Amino acid sequence: MVVSAAQNGRRYTITRRYGEPPVVKDDAGRVSQLVPGDLLPRIEIYGQNEIFELARDAMSQTKLLNRFLPGGTARANELALIGKRLADNRHKLLAAVQQKDDVQAQVARLPKLTEQVLQFQSLGLESKLALVPKLERERQLSKRVQEEFERAYGGIESLRDSLPDTAFLSDKALEGLPHADVFVRIREVLDKVTGELHRSLENLLALHGTALIATDAEQILLKSKIDAEAAGLEKTFSDLPAFAGKSGRDVGRAYQDLLREIESIRPSEVRIATVDKLLQELEGQRRNLLDEFASVRDQRSEELRTAVKKLNRKLQGKLRLNLKIGGQRRALKEFLFEMPGLGEKKLAWIDQSGTI
Repeated sequence: MVVSAAQNGRRYTITRRYGEPPVVKDDAGRVSQLVPGDLLPRIEIYGQNEIFELARDAMSQTKLLNRFLPGGTARANELALIGKRLADNRHKLLAAVQQKDDVQAQVARLPKLTEQVLQFQSLGLESKLALVPKLERERQLSKRVQEEFERAYGGIESLRDSLPDTAFLSDKALEGLPHADVFVRIREVLDKVTGELHRSLENLLALHGTALIATDAEQILLKSKIDAEAAGLEKTFSDLPAFAGKSGRDVGRAYQDLLREIESIRPSEVRIATVDKLLQELEGQRRNLLDEFASVRDQRSEELRTAVKKLNRKLQGKLRLNLKIGGQRRALKEFLFEMPGLGEKKLAWIDQSGTI
């Protein structure tokens, strides 16, 4: 049974069965939603075995030392938040690097494909099949038109999902508040903004729909013309002379497939510049985050040094604490162990002296 100053002097009973979480009951015997940490925020109780484990675990010792910092665990929490942002940045960077590798792998095939085109052109096919690359280009442009309409629609829907929602300022939510009239006026402004945006979105959707209908009609016309031209090419293919055991039709189709592949890859050359720009932005973000992390870490290290000095003065003759900045490297090793090809020997440098 405890009397909790944090809960205004109320009495609580804390019980715990082996292997189960603790249960908190109020003075009437009702199970409370509070946990022991809410009742006694600063207390820590250790058993003999836990003290023994604590003596062997440097990370637990540092966690215990945080109790004596001016801001408690605030600085550690700040580091954890920056670490989370760094992890998110890392995932985005890796995805962007993979995307660039994929695009570069495609673009790297262009010289080889271009050389193959020259081989066909040496057969005198370029003049006879001059229409083939133009039709393939038109197919790619038609596909890009459809993608642009889909992207625009996605942007409109994204904006719709982001419209202000004033449900949190309902009459019921404001009931009894001393300055409810101020929030009512704010709600009216937000509702007006939402209404105007909603009407603008409806206009945008109508514009998008009208443009899509008009474009679809043109796309259908374009497809019919391309198909007609392609049908005419089939006759041209059949009139081509045989080469290397292939019929003229097969030679023409092989040339057509080759040009189709080249045209599908060409947009990737532009995408490389876009991915490079994204990589530069992500790398810049990472540099800023690392600098922010280092700054907070240095502040925390200085606070730890000050706390250790104060504790050593109070514990003089009983216990002496030694602080090694950057000495906890277990988390780093565990992170690197998950990567393929990294074993204990290759990571032995982490445990060597010096600060990381």
